[in-house]
Amino acid sequence: MTVALQTTLTTHTGNGVTLSFGYAWHLPANGDMVVQVDGLAKTLNVDYTVLGAGATGGGLVIFTVAPINGAVVTLFRNTQLKRDTDYQTAGDFQAAVVNKDFDRAWLALQDFESGGKGSATTLRAPNGELIDVLPAKAGRKGTFLFFNDLGQPTTVLAGVPTPFGIRLYEYTATAGQTTFSVPSGYVVGLIQVNLNGIELAATDYVATNGTSVVLNIGATLDDDVKIWAFLTFSVPSIEANLANVFDATEGAGRIGLDPALAYGAGTVGAHLAIPARRIPAEVTAGVTPSFYFYLPTPAYDLRRCGCTLDGVTDDTAAINRVLSVISAQGGGDIVHSPGTLRITATLAAGVLPANLTWTGCGREVSKVKVDAAVVGLTRFFANHSQINAFNLNVRGIGFFGSTVAVGGMYFTYADWLQLDGVGFEDFTAATGHGLRIGNVFRWGVKRCHFENIKAYGVRADAIGGIGCNHGEITGKGEFIGNNQTTFVGIHLESSQQIEISGQDMEGSSNGLRAIEFSGGDGTHIHDNYIEQWLGRCISSVSGPACSRVVIENNLLAGAAPVISCANVDNVNSRWTVRHNRFPDSGAAAVLITQGTTTDFVEHDNDVDVSNMTATYVVSDKDVTRHSGTFTATLTGCTTSPTVAVQFERIGRKVVLRIPALAATSNTTACTLTGMPTRLQPAIAQVVWGRYTDNGIDAVGMVSISAGGILTLVNQAGVSTFFTATGTKGVPTFTTEYLLD
Repeated sequence: MTVALQTTLTTHTGNGVTLSFGYAWHLPANGDMVVQVDGLAKTLNVDYTVLGAGATGGGLVIFTVAPINGAVVTLFRNTQLKRDTDYQTAGDFQAAVVNKDFDRAWLALQDFESGGKGSATTLRAPNGELIDVLPAKAGRKGTFLFFNDLGQPTTVLAGVPTPFGIRLYEYTATAGQTTFSVPSGYVVGLIQVNLNGIELAATDYVATNGTSVVLNIGATLDDDVKIWAFLTFSVPSIEANLANVFDATEGAGRIGLDPALAYGAGTVGAHLAIPARRIPAEVTAGVTPSFYFYLPTPAYDLRRCGCTLDGVTDDTAAINRVLSVISAQGGGDIVHSPGTLRITATLAAGVLPANLTWTGCGREVSKVKVDAAVVGLTRFFANHSQINAFNLNVRGIGFFGSTVAVGGMYFTYADWLQLDGVGFEDFTAATGHGLRIGNVFRWGVKRCHFENIKAYGVRADAIGGIGCNHGEITGKGEFIGNNQTTFVGIHLESSQQIEISGQDMEGSSNGLRAIEFSGGDGTHIHDNYIEQWLGRCISSVSGPACSRVVIENNLLAGAAPVISCANVDNVNSRWTVRHNRFPDSGAAAVLITQGTTTDFVEHDNDVDVSNMTATYVVSDKDVTRHSGTFTATLTGCTTSPTVAVQFERIGRKVVLRIPALAATSNTTACTLTGMPTRLQPAIAQVVWGRYTDNGIDAVGMVSISAGGILTLVNQAGVSTFFTATGTKGVPTFTTEYLLD
């Protein structure tokens, strides 16, 4: 048969007399019927029987005892998900049997759609249980879904700190009732009162903490009264003033209370020296609370905490009050909206709170102006025993100095320092710096900007021989010299496991050095753009030895040497310089100096040597390939013809491809001059060659002097063997030699 569209859930209301209740949908079998009275399931053949199973038009449910007056009778179908027929190969395939099987599947789907069985992915009440209708869309907007003490859904206003800690009291009023009690032990501080779904104004009632709400106008019979109490905590026997969260003697009540202490009026904050982020739900003097509300990390908007952020007013005192509160509670967040915070002293007197996150809207709009001969943010720990007591995160803030400001930040013996999108500019005092750290572990500088700084962008010092370990300077950062001839982009001392990548470092043609370091192990410098530095791009300076240094995939252009691996005090070891690009290297006297570095590996660098006139010093293991041409002049003839000699250099190996060249002879010797310095061997060498004398092509040798002069020699080793008249020169040939 066909399956018609039908709703398979029916409800009735009992009257204490009626036994039979109808249903108008197809019921396959008696066992597929579910009967509930006021949400309680009844038993087939005990509490009721069913008529009409199998019929498409419905039937009756007949109770043994009539449901009481007002009882909700719910009938719905719960089609069993099963198939009893086992079809056999080559057996009967009768329509009546097949239809019955197919019908069962469609009937079960209807059960889900009708709400009887309900969808497993839909929020619903148990089968047959009735719930109140939610308010219309306009009434739900901006509210929380909440269930009252009867389990019925309702809404509560948004705008409270959290729905946790809200209690709903619901009453059906008697005629003229005005007073509605609230269980003791809770403070009805912020409340909402609704009468028949309409929110009352605060002037329509009087709320008494922990006891009652009294309406100004009496309710009528069966009025629906709802009272939402947004709970904080009660202090039954303690008088306290929580007026000012920034004064330690007048509050900071959000931090918590110690129930073992006696509080005088206005003195709560004085007892809150210990960090706490929880509030007791119920407090009795001298009794430890059994339950707490745990608060998230507090966030403080600087504008709402007394800071003007106009760049003119001194906001030092205002920001220090915020930092004092954060320090007392063991940490917190600062929100720095657009504006300039002008400070004239080191914040928090150099004792910046631990567990601090300072977030701005970008370094160009959320600024800190350091307008005195100080460092903006500092924290100096005494030793390593306190190293886990920091944790500073600064994001989207710009620090701006002056001709007297010493620096933006300076930290020692700290742990977990993370900067993201922070700027440091205009620190032009004699020792001006952006970020300075000493003996700091686990630090990161990501997407930061350093510009117009006198001394150092980032300076990581060693204290007691221990540097700043496990650090990274990554992201799309910028270091710009701005005509500061003493500016060093990054300075590292004895630091372990450091990564520097993704930096755009422009020395503005007179910055001293981009990256310099002494000591340390495991420095990895890669994927940076470094150019226009008056001094070296990357340099090892005097001090402890540097080991396991990898410099790769950088674009480097600067004064000589571009990379210096030398160390006058100690022997560096295990350096690898590879896959770097040296564009426009003509101005460089030396690209890479190895010095006394041991286990030095250099290979696959891309060097533009077309204009390079000086020596390119390489290591024994260099396999970098360079090629080009130079102009050679034939001497010992009446004229001085020239030819373009092709060269290819792979590390220390040089290959020359000399084209044919001849002229009229006037001496017994013949040479080729014009070899650039970068191809000249340190020690004279004799290699295979060819020559022509009066048209005779012969095998000979070429003597290459330390000055780069190629002298043609015969097989007897004599150079003055040419005929003084006639012609002489060289045929096309290729030879090679090593640079020592």
